[in-house]
Amino acid sequence: MPAYFDQGFMVREAAWHRMGTVLAEYPGRDEAKRLAGHNYRIIETPLFERYGDLIDPRYMEATDFKRLVCVAEYGQEDSCAVHGNKLKVVGKEFPNIPNDLMYEFAEALLGEGLQYETGITMKGGAAVALTVVLPEPITITGDDSITLQYLGLSLHHDGTGAFKGRSTSVRQVCWNTTSASEAEGARLGTDFTIRHTKNWQDRVADARNAIKGVRDDLKVYRAAMEEFAAMPVHSPSLRELFATAVVLDQTTASVSRFKADVARGHYTPRVQRNVEEARDNVLALFNGPTIPEAHRHTAYGLHLAGVEHFDHLRSYRSDDTYVGRTLLNHEPAKARLPRLVREIAAMA
Repeated sequence: MPAYFDQGFMVREAAWHRMGTVLAEYPGRDEAKRLAGHNYRIIETPLFERYGDLIDPRYMEATDFKRLVCVAEYGQEDSCAVHGNKLKVVGKEFPNIPNDLMYEFAEALLGEGLQYETGITMKGGAAVALTVVLPEPITITGDDSITLQYLGLSLHHDGTGAFKGRSTSVRQVCWNTTSASEAEGARLGTDFTIRHTKNWQDRVADARNAIKGVRDDLKVYRAAMEEFAAMPVHSPSLRELFATAVVLDQTTASVSRFKADVARGHYTPRVQRNVEEARDNVLALFNGPTIPEAHRHTAYGLHLAGVEHFDHLRSYRSDDTYVGRTLLNHEPAKARLPRLVREIAAMA
């Protein structure tokens, strides 16, 4: 939802919504804060009574009286009128965590030489996010593309969440991708949350363990993909069998069942055409730019084609559905894909 995007930067590759500043090189901390729009602070002011009189501060300190949270620029008076963005009515225990904590945490975790990949401000300052590159890209033999792993950090100032971090494969450039990063971290168990600034340094060790776990998972993934890269699948008929199985339920047996049911008249010509069209779209990928030439006849090429089908070729009802299945949700179909690839490769 690009409407949630206020300001931000991305390094080299523009965001899908084409908003924000695209940089040729990685920025330093001060430049990153400025371009991301993170150079503001959150303040709390008392609510007004019905006739406009301020509540006695002594009463506020003695009770859990509600306060108004809003955005103020650095170096300005503590007044919501300075920025004009009133975020949330909160109670006394609101965790007011400054934007600077994201940068402090990233630098404490990764040390010198860290690289800020993206930084964004959303919802009028109610949320901010920072993406930092982990300097260990993955490449597969015969594929010149790389898989980057990131440290994703996000901070919610509207009372819906605190400071969150996780290692993730998602590059945060908008509200949806930030949500996707948070969801991936929760699903994989690589996330952590800090609700107060006190003793935040103690959580750095937890974050290091999370990143180590993801690096171990990436080693397993890389080993599996290298194995696929070494498996030849030259037969056009096997590639067609794979494509048909992908658009059905991902077993080779499902293809023979479908053909038998077609012969019995269980499917209309329209359904048959839809399956054939989807199959042909998958097969066309092997002559396109997304599958490296070296892998147009390998199991790794099959895997790439299957992932692209599930992420991008299948029809979807709305943009939210599309984003959900590609970024937010665990997709059982993609989880079953390696089994089908191995089945086809064994036939070869």
